Amino acid sequence: MTNSNVAPNADQESAQPSAEAVMAASGRTFFQAARLLPKKVRAGVVALYAFCRYVDDLADESTQSLAVRSQQLHHLQQALIEGRNEDSARVLSMLYDAVRLSPSGLRAASVLVGAAREDLSQKQPQTETELVSYAFGVAGTVGLMMGEVLGAQKQGTRAAIELGIAMQLSNIARDVGQDLRAGRVYLPASWIASNDVERALTQHDEAAQKALASATLRLLSLADECYDSAFTGFWTLPLRVRWSILSAALCYREIGVYVGKNIEASWRSRTIVPRWRKVFLIAIAGAKLLMPRYWRAQGAATSSPGLKMLDRLAVLTIPSEIL
Repeated sequence: MTNSNVAPNADQESAQPSAEAVMAASGRTFFQAARLLPKKVRAGVVALYAFCRYVDDLADESTQSLAVRSQQLHHLQQALIEGRNEDSARVLSMLYDAVRLSPSGLRAASVLVGAAREDLSQKQPQTETELVSYAFGVAGTVGLMMGEVLGAQKQGTRAAIELGIAMQLSNIARDVGQDLRAGRVYLPASWIASNDVERALTQHDEAAQKALASATLRLLSLADECYDSAFTGFWTLPLRVRWSILSAALCYREIGVYVGKNIEASWRSRTIVPRWRKVFLIAIAGAKLLMPRYWRAQGAATSSPGLKMLDRLAVLTIPSEIL
């Protein structure tokens, strides 16, 4: 960071000796899917993942105080806004050299960092709209950058943003119990009160548990709408890239399938999709690419929650010409 009074700790400085090692260690689903990418494209994808992982770890995993983390994220965001390449963890070097984002991609990166900073003082979203807005900030922006790295066309960029939102909603459904232990509730207050989430998970109140299960299923349904919408833009990607992204989407969507099968178990421990199931889904993705719907132009979805939110936020964050 540019401020000498806010020096990252040693763990942060050595966080990325290898961007690919970061993905292999902390993003196993993405790592398996990324192995299907052409080498040149894969390098950019892996570097982008490492940058996003750094931002996320700085917000959630750092042992430093909230004030210090907030200041570090602020300086990183300012460096992105001003086009500076000055940070000790070298994450900006990856964006400028390995990923080579356009101005709109770098703007999305700054929005991501700002959203991570806001999440340090996370408050329960009040409405579904606020939930999708949050997912857009921390993950839809990643989709935009990823679409750019993959060379997606206009509709593909929208699909990538939608996929990012869908994946974040899957994360929230999977991590309800873990988030509460960290003092966070991401399910909207209009669906369930935060004290009901706490009563369900700590006091095992039956009525509260039913309400929490219902809210979780509603979240999974919302995620499915976003996944379905994202699928309409995959045809704009090169074939080999399409296989990788469809594989990642199917594997991540499967998290919700497993959570939905045993919601209460997901509150107690992290839901994991078995490796054999991921391999099977990667094969299914390859088979789906033989179907006309995955290589023939499709009409863009217009009614999903993610795209509605995207339309509202695009004027503030994304140049209209790429949407």
